[in-house]
Amino acid sequence: MLYQNVRGSRTKAVEFYSSVASVEYDVICITETWLCEDIDSWHLFDDRYLVYRKDRGSSSKSSRRGGGVLVAIKKCLSSRKLDVPGLDLEAIWISLKLNHSKKMLLCVVYFPPSSHVDSYVKFFDCFEGFEFFDKILICGDFNLPIYDDFYDHNNPIVSELSNFMNLFNLGQYNNILNCNNKYLDLILTNVDFNDISVGHSDSPLVPEDKHHPALSVSMGLVPVHLNKRNVNIFRFDFKRADFLTMWYMFREIDWNFLLDFNDINDAVFSFYNSLYDVFSSTIPSKKCYFEISFLVLNGNQEINKKESYGP
Repeated sequence: MLYQNVRGSRTKAVEFYSSVASVEYDVICITETWLCEDIDSWHLFDDRYLVYRKDRGSSSKSSRRGGGVLVAIKKCLSSRKLDVPGLDLEAIWISLKLNHSKKMLLCVVYFPPSSHVDSYVKFFDCFEGFEFFDKILICGDFNLPIYDDFYDHNNPIVSELSNFMNLFNLGQYNNILNCNNKYLDLILTNVDFNDISVGHSDSPLVPEDKHHPALSVSMGLVPVHLNKRNVNIFRFDFKRADFLTMWYMFREIDWNFLLDFNDINDAVFSFYNSLYDVFSSTIPSKKCYFEISFLVLNGNQEINKKESYGP
């Protein structure tokens, strides 16, 4: 699993998508997406992933830009989003099935700087209303002044966090300090320390922000796969594209509409939407599937994968 605070993905969509296409993370958790409902997830992820999002525009009455969280999970895994009505937080809760009829509660959350203690308490309290989960994994940007000494009881929010962790028997597993020797991003879980490893990722999706190191999370837990034999996805088959029609369609577009945007981010995504519309009309798709086999040894999961293409 990869966790990263990307400090905005709207202007980094091409690089983000390219990075996602080159990695094989089962789960990707992102904070500070800076997305809005007008931006489709296919700008960022190929169709191997099911993407769950909570954009700031859908979670807050504030008009401030930024914020937002998402979780992308491979479609071959059994997952579903949990609804938490009436809770105005930038957070997502996912139920993920594990082997042996067990299940994990996965959560990604973002707290803006200077969030009130009540926001944290509401977040902590909502976990008492969930059904039973064998394992809990919470990752996110808590924006708390946590240094080497995690249990700073002079801060009321950190005290509430400590009480929450004790109640659910959670540990904090991120030991990668940022440029200010702080832990802004936390990895909280009740997974046994022998079954989890958190390190500094060598494959961030976009260049790291110095305040938010990208984290790689490995666990000795095997999720249930909906189809262990293969997973079908569809991609553009550029070898069979109708390039003449594509050229005519691009020629007919009046690109001056891009000058009407006040925000460069909106202009960029509108440009990509135009490209995608033309591609969808002139490029056939091809079926690509991954044959996957699993071997579990000493709690570690080894994956043998072969990629094949349909006709």
